Amino acid sequence: MEVNFVLTITERSVLFGLLEALGNVQDRPNRGGKVVARRRKRKSRRRLEGRKILDLVPQYSIDSGDDKPVTAARNFIHSEKIAPPALLLVKRNEHTTDRYFWAEKGLFGAQYVEENHFLFPSLRALLEEEEEYEDEEEPMLATCLVGDRAHSLRCSLC
Repeated sequence: MEVNFVLTITERSVLFGLLEALGNVQDRPNRGGKVVARRRKRKSRRRLEGRKILDLVPQYSIDSGDDKPVTAARNFIHSEKIAPPALLLVKRNEHTTDRYFWAEKGLFGAQYVEENHFLFPSLRALLEEEEEYEDEEEPMLATCLVGDRAHSLRCSLC
């Protein structure tokens, strides 16, 4: 027995949303009935760069307890005397964690800092430090001994 339903566009999108959540449907039909692949969300390059920079900063994970997350972060910074820059991960409940960035100018939301990392001098200094460190570490393929000192094979003496 075949049953046909007449669904509005809203009802159809809700139904496909539920089926997709259950894993039964991979693609969504558009208004004409053709199957269209879902578009990917575009990632901001600036934000990705900011996230890489924030990975270099020391992180502290705390629980907010009865306080609001930002109050818990401020109290933790004050009690532990944390020097900026630092990233604070404040667990609000079992599902939600708020991220804050502690800078010389105050406490900021981590998402704002990811998008506007160039406005924070401590992050610029940290990034320059990291780039200098990476430049110093040239991989040595092999070494040879000329006289009493070791040097790389790329030298003019070899």
